[in-house]
Amino acid sequence: MSTLYGNAQSPEGLSTGSNGAPGAATKQPQEKLLIPAAQAAEMLSMGRSTFWNKVKLHQLPQPVKVAGLTRWRVADLRRFVEIAV
Repeated sequence: MSTLYGNAQSPEGLSTGSNGAPGAATKQPQEKLLIPAAQAAEMLSMGRSTFWNKVKLHQLPQPVKVAGLTRWRVADLRRFVEIAV
């Protein structure tokens, strides 16, 4: 089963802890793979209306729909920043 958030998994698909043992608790925060518009705008240091205008004009990465929710791939936003800088 995949989730909206990244997680460390062993080849068998079992979550592993910091010591690599299946089922061991991890203390590390897991990085999100998808984020909503407000977080995406904040990540790019711009206001929400500016963010939406740039999305509409295809000047920013386009969102994906997941279960009826509009989200942006963090990887797409990072790639955009790397190319723009």
